[in-house]
Amino acid sequence: MDQLVEEQERKWQSEIQTIRGDHEKALTQLEANHAKQLADTEHDFQAKLKVAEEEKEQTVRELQDRIADLEKTLDDSRNVSNLRRLERQIAENQNEFDEYKRQAAQEKETLERRYRDEMHQLQSGNDDTAEVWLGKNRAAQQEIDRLQASVIDLERKNAAKLQDIKDEYDEQINDWAAKCETQETEMDSQAHQIESLLTQIDDLQNSLEAATKRLERNTTKKQQQMMEPSISDEASHRLCEEKLNIQKQEVDELHRRISNLKQSNEAQLNRLGHEKARELQELRKEMQAVQDLLETTKHVSEERLSTIAQQHKKEIHVMHEQYQKLVDIKDRELEDYSYRVKAIAAAKQKEMDRVREESNEKINEIEGQIEGYETRIHQFERQTEELQQKCVVQHDENAQLARLIQQLQGELHRGGV
Repeated sequence: MDQLVEEQERKWQSEIQTIRGDHEKALTQLEANHAKQLADTEHDFQAKLKVAEEEKEQTVRELQDRIADLEKTLDDSRNVSNLRRLERQIAENQNEFDEYKRQAAQEKETLERRYRDEMHQLQSGNDDTAEVWLGKNRAAQQEIDRLQASVIDLERKNAAKLQDIKDEYDEQINDWAAKCETQETEMDSQAHQIESLLTQIDDLQNSLEAATKRLERNTTKKQQQMMEPSISDEASHRLCEEKLNIQKQEVDELHRRISNLKQSNEAQLNRLGHEKARELQELRKEMQAVQDLLETTKHVSEERLSTIAQQHKKEIHVMHEQYQKLVDIKDRELEDYSYRVKAIAAAKQKEMDRVREESNEKINEIEGQIEGYETRIHQFERQTEELQQKCVVQHDENAQLARLIQQLQGELHRGGV
């Protein structure tokens, strides 16, 4: 009975340890998943932000290089074809810059939207995790209630099992008593069989002695007859010798069979004696063990069972309080974790706003530089037009001077003639 109670106690402890282990594993896995999600989200956001900043800086450097090339080209070129080529390049650069601004704005909106979606999913995941945690808490409470009910049921079953064990022990004692009587009857029967075998052995021994005496008498008689030589008796003499040899062989065979039978009977008798003695000893040991167990079981009282049940109830109550404290601690940890997630989300949003402002300032600065370059280009265009007009005026003046020179040369030529 003690073994049953101890086994039931170990079973309860194992179930409680299993519930506690599953609970701790679930909490650990939950914290690890949240930490991993948060770290992955932050890492992806930092990587994307870094890539966007690198692309922005690369594009700005390319635009600055192109602007420097345009300034150098403007400084080196003053004719109309170079100005037109520069106008086309500026227009192309302006289109590329507008396209870059549009793409940068789209990428920025995409990153912001994706980050907002990820943060929303993370917050939703935290809400779902809290609901799952509450569900597990309710399930654990139900499991504790079930264990308490099972304790009461086990107490009732243990009392019934105790009575069944007592009845079973009584039946086994009666069965073993009947077996003892059967074994004693079998031993008596086997003793009678052994006595019968011994009687048969004595009869065979007497028959052997009688046959030996007859053989000796026949041998003496044959020897006397052999002392009287007769040619007519040689054949009968040989026949007698053969019969004598056959009888000797039969006697030897009979001796051998008697010896084997004695050895076999002795071995069988010893074996049966040892087996029955061993069975009787084992049966006595079993009866004594059953009697001791029955005496021990009778000493197990209802008060002890009640004490064990009360102890289990106290242990379950203590474990329930510990479990509830652990649940409260984990709830506070989840609240703190949710607060940290929201704080991180707010910080990331501020970082996005700062990056957006810096990008807008940089874009405005580049646009201002481009507007300055366009103003200089327009100035160069006006200067070029003025130079072209001066060239036309000078060309007309040169043409007039050439015509005047030709006219004067013609007049001088006519005057010389």
